[in-house]
Amino acid sequence: MRLHQNTIDQVRDRAQILDQFSQENLKKVGYEFASKCPWHDDRRPSLSISPQKNFAYCHVCARGVDAIGWVQDRQGLSFSEAVMNLAGQYNIEVQAADEEDAKKFEEERLERASLFRQREQQQEQFSERIWDSPGLEYLLGRELTAETIEEWGIGFNGNRVMFPLCDPQGRTVGFTGRVLDDSKPKYKNSQNDAIYQKANLVFGLHKARERIMATSQVVITEGQFDVVRLWQEDVRNVIAVSGSSLTRGMIENLVRTTRVTQVVLCFDGDLGGQKAAERAINELQEFALRGELDLRILVMPDTLDPADCAEVFPFLLEEAVSWVEYMFERAVEKIDLTDPYAITTAERGVKRILQILPKGGLREWVQRRAKEVLKAIPDVKPAKVQTQKQIDRCSWAERRAIRLYLMDQGCRPALAEISYTDPRMQQAWKIIEVLEGMGQDRMLRMAFAAVIQKLERDLSDELSSLCNPIKEVARVIEANPVNELEGAMAVLLSECCSSSNPDQDR
Repeated sequence: MRLHQNTIDQVRDRAQILDQFSQENLKKVGYEFASKCPWHDDRRPSLSISPQKNFAYCHVCARGVDAIGWVQDRQGLSFSEAVMNLAGQYNIEVQAADEEDAKKFEEERLERASLFRQREQQQEQFSERIWDSPGLEYLLGRELTAETIEEWGIGFNGNRVMFPLCDPQGRTVGFTGRVLDDSKPKYKNSQNDAIYQKANLVFGLHKARERIMATSQVVITEGQFDVVRLWQEDVRNVIAVSGSSLTRGMIENLVRTTRVTQVVLCFDGDLGGQKAAERAINELQEFALRGELDLRILVMPDTLDPADCAEVFPFLLEEAVSWVEYMFERAVEKIDLTDPYAITTAERGVKRILQILPKGGLREWVQRRAKEVLKAIPDVKPAKVQTQKQIDRCSWAERRAIRLYLMDQGCRPALAEISYTDPRMQQAWKIIEVLEGMGQDRMLRMAFAAVIQKLERDLSDELSSLCNPIKEVARVIEANPVNELEGAMAVLLSECCSSSNPDQDR
């Protein structure tokens, strides 16, 4: 839904940036507060939070946000989602931009409310049925207590034990049913709808979040039963991917909202579990290579899953190995130095690992192990890896460049040759090129604002701040556009952003 400007303005006026910070993370400095900046490796607080200006600004990143921008960035929300989130906090009525959007919003709201009521009723019904069903015998046989069954709202329907699937707020949005006989499929999930999307749901996060934040560690398993059984043994930083593969989006959201620094993948020891682990590593290795996550693998004993080992799981967890060690051992596990084919196969596997590793300790470890096992070190060039901080810094510089291009005609010649790498900024630049081709140079900012209103909602929200920045940012740019230009170009011309600058290598 596109929001009415009155709603956006009310949220900007009433939502206080200071409310978005925990007091323990703030240091009083005169009339303002200081905190560590989340956008760069901040060893001392360089993020200034001004209650008077209702604005947070990092003097190192030259990046500032109001309450909407902060919630949007920290919670991974779209602009509209952040506005509605804050509107709820401050009891501000949400209005749609026009009658069509208002009608659509009301229809969606009613549909979601109806589905939440339906799921709540279903859970109550299923939970009541569990106590007089064969499902209870099954759960008790798997060593769940009655207290745990009740705590997790596990129920029964037909021939299936029903596990409620909850959103991060703890609201039931769907179910996974496990059959008790040999019927197929063994597990069956609810159909996707307005409140449940299988590909986005992480099972158990609503209960695990607090422990994850306290330990900075999360254990990811394959199944709901693993999570529940481990929770019963007070291992409560465990989640599961619910009937889908682990995705980068899931982890990005998890990192953003829980500050987790170590991920332990704990999948079953069978062939299916090994394949699931490999898929997950492919999704997560970028985070590990950038130094954002300590990615570890816990290999379960054959035929056992985490639930089977719940009572000794904390001890098993200590045996989790680095993802690089796991990949290396998998690559060379069938090595036979008397068999040329086996040697070649192992060497190819080791080369694939070295191809993705930059210079550093992990790469040196693989090289040492390769020399021990293969009696030689494959000749592979180190990979070049950007940290997430560098990626974010370059993306932010590209945003500054586009915003300045729209706001200040005098700076446009200096910005015209930039090659944008952020997909959203690429789309913004395409729109600008089309508008300039239509002779809209003098009215470019207004024309851009009109065009993006017709785009898909999330993209429109993302690009709207380029032509309509918050007042404090607009004042800074208008007061000294040359300084804004120099700040953006200094980053774009740096080595980590050289791909954005066609003149860098000339």
